[in-house]
Amino acid sequence: MMEYVYPAIFQQNEDGSYTITYPYLPGCISEGKSLGNAMFMAQSALTQWIEYLTDKKLEIEKKTKCWIERV
Repeated sequence: MMEYVYPAIFQQNEDGSYTITYPYLPGCISEGKSLGNAMFMAQSALTQWIEYLTDKKLEIEKKTKCWIERV
């Protein structure tokens, strides 16, 4: 099984929920009601996105550089 690591952006919304996007995977977006839930949803979205690309035999861009930044 391949392991993929992608940076994710967690943006807190006015209602306290979070929107998650992946800069290197346009269209891979999720949301969570809390930070913990958002982390779970982010992993789920990434897994489903990779499975979709694999099923469609599309290229999976490999990104391995990660950073953590709080804004």
